[in-house]
Amino acid sequence: MASILDRFVVHARIQFLRHLRSPVIWVLALAAPIAARYLLPKAGADYSVMAVNGAYLELDPAVIGFQLGVVMAVILSPLAYIFLRAGPTRTQPWQADDMTPARRSVQMLAHWVADTGALWILMLVLGLAGVLLSAFRLPLSDVRPFQTLLALSLIAAPALAVIAGLRTVFSARRGLRGAGGDVVFFLVWLAMLIMAASYFATGVGGSPMLDILGIAAPLSGATDQVISELILIGSASYEETVRIDALAGVLSSDFLLSRLLWIGMTAVAVMAAGAIYAPHRFKPLRRAASGAGGPASFSGSPISPAHPIGSFIPLLLSDIRLLARPHWLAIIVILVALAGIMLPFRGMVGAALSLLLIFPLTQHGARWRGQQMAALSAVTPRGPEDVIIRVVAAVLVTALLCLPSAMRLVLTGEGGPWIDIVAIVVGLPLTAILLGHLTRSAVAGRLLLLILWYIYLNIGSPPI
Repeated sequence: MASILDRFVVHARIQFLRHLRSPVIWVLALAAPIAARYLLPKAGADYSVMAVNGAYLELDPAVIGFQLGVVMAVILSPLAYIFLRAGPTRTQPWQADDMTPARRSVQMLAHWVADTGALWILMLVLGLAGVLLSAFRLPLSDVRPFQTLLALSLIAAPALAVIAGLRTVFSARRGLRGAGGDVVFFLVWLAMLIMAASYFATGVGGSPMLDILGIAAPLSGATDQVISELILIGSASYEETVRIDALAGVLSSDFLLSRLLWIGMTAVAVMAAGAIYAPHRFKPLRRAASGAGGPASFSGSPISPAHPIGSFIPLLLSDIRLLARPHWLAIIVILVALAGIMLPFRGMVGAALSLLLIFPLTQHGARWRGQQMAALSAVTPRGPEDVIIRVVAAVLVTALLCLPSAMRLVLTGEGGPWIDIVAIVVGLPLTAILLGHLTRSAVAGRLLLLILWYIYLNIGSPPI
């Protein structure tokens, strides 16, 4: 038993220190006060963070924590997943770990605890920023830091633990360690939002266990009103305010029990994932046929970069060829683009094209951007203009794919979907390539664009 505990402590400590030693978590911590400023709008602002039954929530210390907790559980939870997937712990020494005889469940449980602790640090920083802002939103005599932090933590902490658990579970299977896991997370996140929205479907509320993110159940216990409308992040078009008892909602025994159960079930899921852990696959290098390239020759002359103009076209064509991989996906994308000759762009061809392009574009933006590969590419002829070449190549590819639909619009005289085409041709590649280049990972761009694509699919507006 002692040895199991020792292994757990060692793995948790190493994972947690990797978070603390990275500048990413501290940059996010510095950004929290800025975010809190906009998540707690002043009276008379032209937007609202949370509205119930056509009225704003009347602010008090607990309501401030309640609002921040709901926003963090719903809107910031995808960012928390991105932080874990693309942050300082995204690279693990699996070449050694997979060969080491150890209880995988203990290691994964330790990683989950450490990841959850890192997210809770960011949550507490946001809470402290909310406490500071409450001094400007409320009379000084009404500032109560404990109530603000308590309401925030009871909503956001379990939700963040579930998000960290999903990331840990996905790391156990090969098909979920990359883009497959990001897509599954997006679907699970949508399912959790739908379950929260359906909490009030009967008009009297349901079981708090259905509300995994913890955004609807505490609201039900905070007011005697029947909740018929809950709006997060909307325009300020209401004139009334409603007073709720946020502490009564988050301290409800049923709600607290459901939070403990969800944290416990997440821990069990993480340990179960350790039992079905699939080792990484080593990819042996393909050896070229002997003698195919002739005798080897060496030169003592330094490598000189090619002329920028002369090298632009070959590099551009090389990027276009990379975007056409895998070939089976390229064939599907071309067939969808050709369907634009006959089918409408908005709601059909445009939605299908943007969804299929998200994956190759985000992957291409992050290509050669890993720490090791970035050091290697720094000594190659490709320089700072590399990102420009990638953007140009991506824009050319999306423009060619949208050309059949554009020809149909010209021939039929339709004017509505042009803004959709511009967004897909320009906005989609720019967002995917630049986010991949800046974050050194495809996760941030992929998840953000999936969320924007879902909005586009439902409201029929451009995805960017």
